[in-house]
Amino acid sequence: MNYGKITSASLDPVEKKPFVKFHPGSLILSVGTFGCNMDCPFCQNYEIAGAGEGDVSTRGVSPAELAALADELRGSGNIGVAYTYNQPLVGW
Repeated sequence: MNYGKITSASLDPVEKKPFVKFHPGSLILSVGTFGCNMDCPFCQNYEIAGAGEGDVSTRGVSPAELAALADELRGSGNIGVAYTYNQPLVGW
């Protein structure tokens, strides 16, 4: 249902991810979709993580397009792609 549908994409400091010492000072392309199989009361992304299909706007992005975007952002310091904003295995 949410495969290839991105609700958010942002170039973030890697320190915002749960990687304490992974390439400190770097940036990473953060992407996420809607839906989550968890219901964490402290979730800072609840508006998208707790949303269902049709509750939030999405943009279709193929794996090739996402890889190309990540590559384009290398000049801005991007080191890769982080699936975030919701539980990434929910699509699996």
